[in-house]
Amino acid sequence: MEPVTTRQLNRWTLARQHLLERAGGLKGASGAGGLDPVSGAGGLDSVSGAGGLDSASGAGGLDSASGAGGLDPAAAVEALAGMQAQAPSAPYLGLWSRLAGFQVADLEAALHARTVVKTTVMRGTLHLVARSRLAAFRLATGSGYYDGTFRLLAGLGLDLDAIRARVAAQVEERTRSRTEVYRLVAEQIPVPHPPWVADRPSAVAALSVTTDLVNAPEDALYGAPAKSRYEVLRTEEPSPLEAARQVASDYLAAYGPATTADLAAWSGRPARTFADGLASLDLVRFRAEDGRTLLDLADAPRPDGDIPAPVRFLGQPPLGPRPPRAGAGRRAPQAGDRQERRRGPDVPGGRRRRRNLERPAPDGAADAHPATARAPGPVGAASGRRGGSAPPGLVAARGGRGAHRLGLTPFGRPSAGVRRPLLIQP
Repeated sequence: MEPVTTRQLNRWTLARQHLLERAGGLKGASGAGGLDPVSGAGGLDSVSGAGGLDSASGAGGLDSASGAGGLDPAAAVEALAGMQAQAPSAPYLGLWSRLAGFQVADLEAALHARTVVKTTVMRGTLHLVARSRLAAFRLATGSGYYDGTFRLLAGLGLDLDAIRARVAAQVEERTRSRTEVYRLVAEQIPVPHPPWVADRPSAVAALSVTTDLVNAPEDALYGAPAKSRYEVLRTEEPSPLEAARQVASDYLAAYGPATTADLAAWSGRPARTFADGLASLDLVRFRAEDGRTLLDLADAPRPDGDIPAPVRFLGQPPLGPRPPRAGAGRRAPQAGDRQERRRGPDVPGGRRRRRNLERPAPDGAADAHPATARAPGPVGAASGRRGGSAPPGLVAARGGRGAHRLGLTPFGRPSAGVRRPLLIQP
């Protein structure tokens, strides 16, 4: 079994996430431009300033790091095994950092064409997924909490398929909120309801939300409020083996090499769900520095560990790839990892917010968050909206008319000696 270093794993994951070099962007159904979701301008790579695909023209070409050519938004979302979409604007920034010449209108056109849909899948959270993968993701990913609630419903002697069919018929008449979906399910449960029905409204609604329904496209438009209105989108259910194989393959293509525990944590389903699917794939194995066995697709790209990694803007945690477990060998655990709640010096005004500090550093060093400069303008420093606050890990200060400074804060809880951020001034 071939050994692999942490730095190699870092580069392999970044390459598959299209964070070493932008993939050549292709226009979606609209064929039209739109606003750059970061700078408000079209096409220019203001992050790395590098040549190649990161150009003002957004011309295509071969991505030498990942082996991918041009990608439209639907193909990119498919290649990334879905994108976190709890914050509606998050996928737009994520794709802008990955696709040359990406425009807001490209993803919005894919959403209206239903080639990309917003739905509840992995871990019971909102993601964008490619329509071509929706059926497999519905069946092979999920949430243990939701699954437990479904078992409780079945334990009441209810016909869950019949309930789903009646809810879908109601939703076909007009879009419904999650609260309305919950009420449609709950009214079919004999009264008096067990106490847990009222205690688990989101999980009870998930009986339909995770199977027959998807979010309306308007929920996923750039700048849309964080709300959910559901519509019906039925899919032909694959066999459990086909679904497990597809999801496992997509996960390794986007995040591998990885352990089966990584796959289970990402998908929200036990590792045994994917045992037969993994056995049917052509896999290779690596030994991480900590001794763990990592699985990978035999034909997956694995660039050299010394390839340069530019800074990429991923913004708030939902924008980027889910951090691999420490066992995957990417980065040793640091004090203060996971989530903390504090008054952060990197949030202007000391506004309290929840931050997830465990994120892979794009330059291979585990002590800096990815950050990017904004084009000077009247909008709030390092923010996409007037008066907004900077993303976690990014400190911005005005240094005179049109000047900006960026601060990179370390992973974990910084000690008093390193609490002051590193300032970078062009």
